[in-house]
Amino acid sequence: DLTQASDVNDYVASNDFDGIGSSKYPFAGVISGDDATNKPTITLPGQDRKKVKVNYGLIQYMKGAVVQNLNITTLAETADSNKDDIYINSYAGGVAARVIGGDNIIDNVTVSTRLIANATTTTMGGYVAILEKGGLIIRNMEVLDVSNFNPVYKDANTDMKLKNQVSSVVGKVEDGYVLYE
Repeated sequence: DLTQASDVNDYVASNDFDGIGSSKYPFAGVISGDDATNKPTITLPGQDRKKVKVNYGLIQYMKGAVVQNLNITTLAETADSNKDDIYINSYAGGVAARVIGGDNIIDNVTVSTRLIANATTTTMGGYVAILEKGGLIIRNMEVLDVSNFNPVYKDANTDMKLKNQVSSVVGKVEDGYVLYE
């Protein structure tokens, strides 16, 4: 619960933050900014160019969770703009890298990310990289809520662009559904 946030820019995750949840213990709770009109902003950490992330997002593994009334960004205003670049080998989404089951809800969330595909197998989405199982309900989303999702390819190689699965909302759905209300 971020109701104690003093302004909309007051939570910056530490550089060693890797996301909430694991494959063994996926996140199954509620993250709520509480106020739909004055949403707090969570700034996820950038990284050193030498480090590459496997899973990246506020939540690494999500199963039966709710995320609502937030702004999520990786675009911290730093002197070194390269620190805003997030290099990804596998899965990256602003809200969650992987949805692995249950009924999940993303409600009134805005994302602003700069993610760089580091491999031909990278899957990226503005909200979620991959929905492996279960369902995802997206509520109160406007086009502008994901307009600052900025995927980039490390290599301008056409083969890399064709193999990557990238979407401004959900990168890939395997065995489940996505609904927009």
